[in-house]
Amino acid sequence: YYDPLRAEFDTTLSDCRVLEVFAPGDALVSLRMAVNPDLMAWSSLIGAPSSPAAGDRLVRAARRRDFPRPGMWCYVDACVNKETMTICEGEGAHQTTVMILEEAGDGV
Repeated sequence: YYDPLRAEFDTTLSDCRVLEVFAPGDALVSLRMAVNPDLMAWSSLIGAPSSPAAGDRLVRAARRRDFPRPGMWCYVDACVNKETMTICEGEGAHQTTVMILEEAGDGV
């Protein structure tokens, strides 16, 4: 997911790489957002049209299968402050994100 080749097909990123792996599914990653019309339009909707151009973002990315219970996925992208290297809420358009996904009842 955070492979440097992602920038070749994801128009929202100009660079992406894993900096450190803490455990399987848990890593510190660097993202550089690409400034393009679609991303600028999206970010202006939330009041931060200049945020995508703010440079590299550090993210602690964690993925866990079967958490919090079997059949579910937990997905966390936690913003990391570049100066203190601590997890923070985020800045501008880039905020810490937490999702829990579950397969639909019909197996889709």
